[in-house]
Amino acid sequence: MFYTVLRLALWVFTRLVCRYRVSGREHVPLQGPLLIVANHLSWYDPILLGIVLPRRVWFFTKVEMFRWPIIGLGCRLTGQIPVHRGESDRAALEKGLTYLREGKALMVFPEGTVARQEQMIAAHMQCLPCALASLCCPLHIRELAGCCAPCVSGFLV
Repeated sequence: MFYTVLRLALWVFTRLVCRYRVSGREHVPLQGPLLIVANHLSWYDPILLGIVLPRRVWFFTKVEMFRWPIIGLGCRLTGQIPVHRGESDRAALEKGLTYLREGKALMVFPEGTVARQEQMIAAHMQCLPCALASLCCPLHIRELAGCCAPCVSGFLV
């Protein structure tokens, strides 16, 4: 319930302040386990992807965000997965695999951080077991003009 209300509020907010274009949304399976892999250009990417994808999505989220007062509460209430970056985080991986076994869609930014450029930086392969356990859906985020005007393209299965 909280996720639905939050998603609606963020959709209204983004429509008021941002411009974006989405292509290929019809290629995203509406049910079953799915690992969505994308480049990460700005802080806004998880919000935008949570709004434009046609199904509920869970994210691997850096553990530091869970300590932020409002964002952390939102992460906990929506069931996001805390990840300790820079180390092997078996608990996060196991939680991701559990979500996939439950038929959920799991979003990962394999760079592990905001790239701030259109080219992907080196990916971390810790998410590979999740990719082996589900259908994988790559997508590409292109920055058009500033952090609140991205173009999400891809969703190619």
